[in-house]
Amino acid sequence: MIRWRPEDFRVVEKLGFEADGDGEHLLLEVEKTDCNTDWVAKQMAKSLQLQRSAVSYAGMKDRRAITRQFFSIHLPGQPTPEPDQLRGPGFEILGISRHRRKLRRGALAENEFEIRVRELEGDLQGVEQRLEQLRECGCPNFFGPQRFGRDGNNLGLAWRCLVAGQRFGSRERRGLVFSSARAALFDLVLARRVRLGNWNCFIDGDLAMLERSRSIFAADGDDDELRRRLDSLEIHPAGPMPGRETASGDDNERLRLEAEVLQPFDAMVKGLVRSGVDAQRRSLRLVPRGLTWDFDASGLVVKFRLRPGGFATTVLREVVRARVAPG
Repeated sequence: MIRWRPEDFRVVEKLGFEADGDGEHLLLEVEKTDCNTDWVAKQMAKSLQLQRSAVSYAGMKDRRAITRQFFSIHLPGQPTPEPDQLRGPGFEILGISRHRRKLRRGALAENEFEIRVRELEGDLQGVEQRLEQLRECGCPNFFGPQRFGRDGNNLGLAWRCLVAGQRFGSRERRGLVFSSARAALFDLVLARRVRLGNWNCFIDGDLAMLERSRSIFAADGDDDELRRRLDSLEIHPAGPMPGRETASGDDNERLRLEAEVLQPFDAMVKGLVRSGVDAQRRSLRLVPRGLTWDFDASGLVVKFRLRPGGFATTVLREVVRARVAPG
């Protein structure tokens, strides 16, 4: 069982930069327990009598968990509040600094996880072997179920919006729904490549993504140096996050595979294009850095780091079959 208790699932954001020390924005480090990221943002805005749009954060974090993450508040010409002015039920302010820029979504270096899996039964030696393989080879970079909303409701909303032309909610809400649609389409392509056994190697026409910078470049599968970098987890094949394309390129194996998988969902892809969503690429492989583990009386404790966009539940399902509490 994962997330049986909030303390079983701990996440710490790492920004990769320091606060400027002055500016119109506050940069806050917040610890929350068993509450939703967006709800915390609303509570902080309310406490300062601000519009919700004045508060931003780098990433959504699991509700049923203990998470340390960063928020920013646009507060020009006003004094810096005391931490007690902003705290609320389920969260507290660990630090406040002035900063010149708004904190944007995805503006993180990585996330650190410490996860306890309880009631672990079965072949523990097999679990350890899978952990060792995961550390050496990574795993398919599927999206976690939280991307699709409770019971996958975001996908139904995406279909009604993108295909049936219904309008609903705020721009931010529509963005989340569109993101769910793109994630589902990406997962379909990745699932096909997993079945074909080529999710972690280059095929004709593939694009490679750098692990650190996420830069994209054309991959030549016959290049020995590229294969070395692929084996050392420095680069990965990249799959589609559909939207407006700038260029389709020459016919090749990768384009044919993606077109075949996405063809039944052409109406949704065209809806994303009409909505002005730009196409992107996402690594087909997820690498948990610094992966360590320990077995104790209650089960298994796993620690690792992921770059933004990676899902801890995706890592864990490669190791154990476990029930996951909603979050």
